[in-house]
Amino acid sequence: MYYTWLARRNTILLWCSVQAGFATFVMTHNPNLHPKFMPNWSQFSYLQQQALAAQRNLAGAH
Repeated sequence: MYYTWLARRNTILLWCSVQAGFATFVMTHNPNLHPKFMPNWSQFSYLQQQALAAQRNLAGAH
């Protein structure tokens, strides 16, 4: 029972992360979709990608 719930939760988390990554990709590569209140969206997503890459490198080093 517990393992089934854990697998379902992990699947949902993975799916959400994939959707968020796709949305970020679309927003970054289509400047006309950028909302007016976030003019620096591409810069923010670039910094977010750099932070994720740094976290991955740190996790892989251990």
